Amino acid sequence: MKKAICALLAATFLSAGMASGCSQGGDNPSTIVYGETTAAVNAPVFEGVEKQSEKKLKVKLLASFNAEEMMKIGGYGVTDSSFYYYTGHSKNDKEARFGIINSSNYKVESPDYTFLEEASYQDAANVDKHYYICSKSTSVKDVADMNSNGLISTTGEELVPMQYAAIQVLNDRYAKVVTILGETKNKKEVLVYKNPETSDDRNPNTAMSNDATLYNGRWEVYDLKKKAVVKNVNGVIPTEIAARGAIIIVGDKYYNAKGELVSGVINAFKNGYYSVAVDANTSLNDINGKSLFQYDNRVTTLYEAFDDNTFLEQEKGSYFIVDISGKKVSADFNYAVAKAGSYYFAYSDDGYLMFDKNAKLVYGGQIKSFKYQKDVDVFCLCDNDDNYTYLDGSAKVIGKLPAATKSDGDYGIAYEISTSKYSVYNFKEGKFNIETDKAPKTCGMFSISNNSAVVNVLDNTALVNADYTSFATNGNGLVIAQRPDDSADLYKIILE
Repeated sequence: MKKAICALLAATFLSAGMASGCSQGGDNPSTIVYGETTAAVNAPVFEGVEKQSEKKLKVKLLASFNAEEMMKIGGYGVTDSSFYYYTGHSKNDKEARFGIINSSNYKVESPDYTFLEEASYQDAANVDKHYYICSKSTSVKDVADMNSNGLISTTGEELVPMQYAAIQVLNDRYAKVVTILGETKNKKEVLVYKNPETSDDRNPNTAMSNDATLYNGRWEVYDLKKKAVVKNVNGVIPTEIAARGAIIIVGDKYYNAKGELVSGVINAFKNGYYSVAVDANTSLNDINGKSLFQYDNRVTTLYEAFDDNTFLEQEKGSYFIVDISGKKVSADFNYAVAKAGSYYFAYSDDGYLMFDKNAKLVYGGQIKSFKYQKDVDVFCLCDNDDNYTYLDGSAKVIGKLPAATKSDGDYGIAYEISTSKYSVYNFKEGKFNIETDKAPKTCGMFSISNNSAVVNVLDNTALVNADYTSFATNGNGLVIAQRPDDSADLYKIILE
């Protein structure tokens, strides 16, 4: 039964991709990754002096669990901000049940679900929170049983009732939900498909096989804030659907949260603001349709909004940043820039360039790619030889990592292998001399776990090592350390 439910949830919405990452790296919604988006230009010479960061890696105790709480946990699943768990020896066990570790109060909630997994996203770059698809159904023998999936937050709040066959998160405001009606042979009306049971049927990106069972039905958009279906936004055939803030995009049409058609939209931004043509001008409107400012669209172009509700404008060959009143708040850039943290990045023929708001070059040279780890405010810069430089939120250097045989460079981890020994890079000594007998598991920025401790690779000191026998991690700073008596502690690794 469990595998049948899992196979059903492996169904894809044929009208929209299930992309969960950005152009150059993983599927971590807390990580911002930018691709090469602008034309090649001659890079300016960087003459700045690198300053050393004073930030330190620390560990914070979030909660302690007694042995009784931990005994029912057979294993863990993770999101970037939370843990969920299953009972028994495997999540595929017929009798396994699922529960969450509440991401707000860190309580081990009861295992009330027969199925629970992190939700898929239409575009993870447009999602800042995390969600679980769940079910309490013990059978998928008929359509009524298959329409039994809902959506909860990582705190256990029910956002979508358990009455849908498939759910896809569009952004932090909306999810696309599908109610199936029955089987169909008409591929033009397929909203959900289920492959025959296979060993990898839990894979949410499983492609539709030739012998898949096809289902038709009805798709709708569910408002996670109002906890209700959006009126007038639905259909029975596969359709391209997206969301930007409170704006819903269906094909080439735009709708507001009331399900009303919004006409004249030129572009909808991540924060829900949208631009509308008004004669020779363009108006930037807020989510309620109120005009914030206007600009002459014959000479000015407004680009995507940044996370701080500023925008990139171009006028007469120059680029600059404006706030929500249209006021210019930066110097002129010679490049189209993307914003990460407090800085701006542009691509040139030699790689990425990093600027402050005064268009002053903060870091130049051979930056082949970069990532911004938002949760710890760290920039990870990778050069053409796959060496990394890490900067804190003030653009001061935390450390540098050489290319290695094995690497999790986005988190400052690299190691070399010789016979059965693993040697992790030690930033303080500049050597691969942190020894482990198993492949090191990344716990978060600059931290690994081995058999006996969670280790800070910046200086080869133990962050957590108080008589624990095992460690579980979400790889993004959360660590559960368990003792021989089965009691455990939950830690958060931070950089400050």
